[in-house]
Amino acid sequence: VPGSNLRRRELADGLRAEGREVLELLVQETIPLEGLPAGLPDDLSGIDLIVAYSPSALGFVRALPEPDRRAVLAIPAAVMGPTTGQEARELGFSVAVEPADPHEDRLIGMICRWATPPD
Repeated sequence: VPGSNLRRRELADGLRAEGREVLELLVQETIPLEGLPAGLPDDLSGIDLIVAYSPSALGFVRALPEPDRRAVLAIPAAVMGPTTGQEARELGFSVAVEPADPHEDRLIGMICRWATPPD
């Protein structure tokens, strides 16, 4: 079962519980940031939406100093699905876009509808 260092264990654990031998392969490593990435503007007010494909993509928020953390959490989030949505809410994000099931096309469509002003 290929995955990241932060992967969820349900699949491998479920297979083991059924008596299967499981080999887990680390194919991606998520390294937490220590502050905002270089290149971001000092004023984040022009950013409309933070888009996250996985819970680990939001982990950087924990490492932010308080003023940066508040500024980032003031930006609404679009998330890939319920698991990422739960993490976003636990961190303090307001989730504006969340497909019921994780599918990239649905997320893109929902973001476009969210960003389009009503007639």
